[in-house]
Amino acid sequence: VIFFLLLFLPIITLMMLDPELPKFRVDSLTVSNFNISPTTPPLLSGHFTVIISARNPNSKLTFSYNHLDAGIYLGSNQLSGTTLPPFALSKKNETSLTANFAAVGAYVDQAESENLVFNLKIQMKVRYKAGFWRRVTWLEAFCPGLSVRTNTVKSGSSSDVWSLIGGARSCEVC
Repeated sequence: VIFFLLLFLPIITLMMLDPELPKFRVDSLTVSNFNISPTTPPLLSGHFTVIISARNPNSKLTFSYNHLDAGIYLGSNQLSGTTLPPFALSKKNETSLTANFAAVGAYVDQAESENLVFNLKIQMKVRYKAGFWRRVTWLEAFCPGLSVRTNTVKSGSSSDVWSLIGGARSCEVC
């Protein structure tokens, strides 16, 4: 009997809690101090500011986030990384985070495009909590297709500030 209780208790708990993964969204992306070197291969420099919303869709669970490592990518090339501060989300709550990245001389292979398409990855340690039930796991939020118009600057620098084209983007969480 004890064996069956230990085996089925986690399943019953999950069915009662009906947990959903947290939701992440990129609300804005701006790029400033942008420069693509005329060298071969081209090197990119710039400052990136990303505003991210995190939402807890659950009515019975709270989330605590620690060890948030974020990276901004152009294609598969990581341009820059940063660490985000830990935070918690209570039931049915939402919060915003700002991630700042600085890329200096990052290799790029897509510098000939009018639009640059960036990706954002956030790897995080998450603690789920509902009453006595607790679970710790690692999750990744992947936010693809963050297009920024470069005003056809193929090489050289610009003092313009470019913004995300097409509005907020949802992220995949796994």
